[in-house]
Amino acid sequence: MKKNYWDDETGWLNVMAIVQSSSEEQKREVFSFLRDYFGE
Repeated sequence: MKKNYWDDETGWLNVMAIVQSSSEEQKREVFSFLRDYFGE
């Protein structure tokens, strides 16, 4: 099933929907990236 990750109201990507539909491994990669980015 193709998913639409564009928010029609803002014209931006819906990042939360992308993360929610990702695999467990991908979620861990995103979490690690954000933790490093924000310094925690």
